[in-house]
Amino acid sequence: MIDGLKELMEGYVDPQRKASAINAIGETGLNVRLFSVLKLQAFVMALNRSQHHRAVRHFQDTYFFAYETAQEAWLTELLRLMDRARSTVRGTDHENLTVPLFHERFQASHQIDPEDRGREQSLYDDLKTVYDSNGFREFRNKRMFHLDLAEILKKPMPSGNMDVVTRRLRAWYAYAAGVVIQGEPRFITQTAVKRGLEQARALKRVMLDALRHQLSRRGPYRARDYSRYGWRSGSWPDDLHRRENS
Repeated sequence: MIDGLKELMEGYVDPQRKASAINAIGETGLNVRLFSVLKLQAFVMALNRSQHHRAVRHFQDTYFFAYETAQEAWLTELLRLMDRARSTVRGTDHENLTVPLFHERFQASHQIDPEDRGREQSLYDDLKTVYDSNGFREFRNKRMFHLDLAEILKKPMPSGNMDVVTRRLRAWYAYAAGVVIQGEPRFITQTAVKRGLEQARALKRVMLDALRHQLSRRGPYRARDYSRYGWRSGSWPDDLHRRENS
């Protein structure tokens, strides 16, 4: 692995783990931050597809709290990752752990083949174009990390299409990180998505279990009481009440 890019990908790594791992995930670098972004994307998009689920109609406060919190975390981490490579503090430049800094180091490395640098440049340009065209930079500066009063008094500005940008980010990182570690970073690009989907399904199961519990306390089963939920004979409310009243 290329040292100049290794520290960006891993961040801090426990010394014992670092000694035994060829390609450590790390605890604070781009790996875990990309993992978080992709997991949150999968979680939010799965919940978005489930917004008309019967359980959601009964637990809207729980659903929307989880949805909006995850969406805010997704947006925050995305904006942080896409920030500038350097910040100037009291006349001194300080490097930031960001996608642009990784891109700079990737392009400056003589250990990477020109063909790979060309492909990474193309994917990065695509990502940056989509990011800029969605107005994320202005949103970050005036409505997210800094609340510009003049802007706040105007009609709310949309944050842009996070899903489209995140898809470009995933494609870029899969290639760039893959070149560095000489293999696809599946734990970041695939496992993160699976975890997000699993968490969304778990939340729906919790709401369904709570809904079953509420319905089970309403007395003997009557079809007309549950028809508005779209349940038919043989579905779980029917079976549940038959067992309880037998």
